[in-house]
Amino acid sequence: MDAVLFAVALFFFALGCLAEAAIHGDAFAGEMEARVAERTEEIRSAYEEQSKFLTDISHELQTPIAILRGNVEVLERHITPEARAAIRVIIATLDSMARLVDSILQSAQLKFSKNKFNKTDIAVEALLEEVHEDCSILSEDRGVRFSYSSESVIVTGDREKLKEVLLNLISNALKYTPRGGSIMLQGRRVGDYVEIIVEDTGCGIPPENIANIFERFYRIKGEEVAGTGIGLHICQQIVAVHNGVIMVESELGKGSRFIVRIPAKDLV
Repeated sequence: MDAVLFAVALFFFALGCLAEAAIHGDAFAGEMEARVAERTEEIRSAYEEQSKFLTDISHELQTPIAILRGNVEVLERHITPEARAAIRVIIATLDSMARLVDSILQSAQLKFSKNKFNKTDIAVEALLEEVHEDCSILSEDRGVRFSYSSESVIVTGDREKLKEVLLNLISNALKYTPRGGSIMLQGRRVGDYVEIIVEDTGCGIPPENIANIFERFYRIKGEEVAGTGIGLHICQQIVAVHNGVIMVESELGKGSRFIVRIPAKDLV
């Protein structure tokens, strides 16, 4: 149960209580207040239990996946060359499962770690320079031009988490941008906000998929690029903790433009 369902469930329960109070009079109001408080706690507890379950099951899955991968690697060294291709498929599948479990765990943890973000003043230009350096070798290897530019702007946030968002967006851009294409990373001040933009000349997103692109586990039907479908959802969660929004503009066959908008820090 997410926060929206939590609020909806509580709203309708409270609405029912108000109707009963209107029928039975003020003497019933005290009892209704107690029932609303009790129901609120029950719903909150169910919400926390669900997220705890996701965290626990993710931890539990990590160990057997690691054990399986280790044993498969041992087998690979003692089998015929013909069987090695099948072993590599198994290893690739286990790696994909491990990434999915890690993503589920991270998503569950984000719901309860909002107050644990290490927020400091961040020079956006320096952050973008670091991200550019981290991704330059990979982009060169893919034959994709990767450049960046930024105004001298400051935001308050968790530097590593925001870097994670940008690395995720750039990783996606590299997956969908063909050799000879380009990716542009840009930081700028727009009113009271700072916008960090990742723009590519890739294949673009079909218009009918844009509205759902940040949903958890959402994958575009028929796409051939491997992925868990949770990365953009995690990006959205991180940006939301920074009181910001993440948006996308895309044109099929021409590329996509992801915009991270968070409040600017004004230095006196």
